[in-house]
Amino acid sequence: MFGNTFRFILFLIAIFLTGKNLLEGDYQSAGMMALAAGFIVYGYFRYGPVYAASQYLKLGKFDSAEKLLKQIRFPQYLVKAQKTYYHFVWGQILMDRQELNEAHQHFQRSLALGLRTENDRAITLYSLAMMEVSRKNVKPAQAYLEEMRALAYKGALEQEIDRLEKKIDALSIATTSSSQKED
Repeated sequence: MFGNTFRFILFLIAIFLTGKNLLEGDYQSAGMMALAAGFIVYGYFRYGPVYAASQYLKLGKFDSAEKLLKQIRFPQYLVKAQKTYYHFVWGQILMDRQELNEAHQHFQRSLALGLRTENDRAITLYSLAMMEVSRKNVKPAQAYLEEMRALAYKGALEQEIDRLEKKIDALSIATTSSSQKED
């Protein structure tokens, strides 16, 4: 949840207090401070600032979310839940930038790792379906839509799904009529 700068400052304070307590002969306090420093390092590698980045994403602050995600140097060491949302947030950021191939990969990874809520899974499937519509791929878009419909998602997503369904239907009609003209 903390940014790297804050973690680093906490780490330095814990190391300083460990040394100070060792010099004073207070081994119990030194051990506690060393343990605190260890937890800070553990948190850096296992959790990172993914939660804070997801909160920025909810506020529409894509630049701030990206800045936090770029602080994560070793995403492979994140715990599964954090890694899932790491990919989910990156997918949203890249989709906002219209970098669809990379966004698609991140969304697929987040689905494979398992999102925590059905609503988050529905948002991911919605994003993938939108990408397929922009690529004019009707069948994959319909498959994502069907999978999304089977999930329990929040009502705010319903209108977006209805709009998406209309776009898919229009695209389906357009591709059907263009393929009939070619015959």
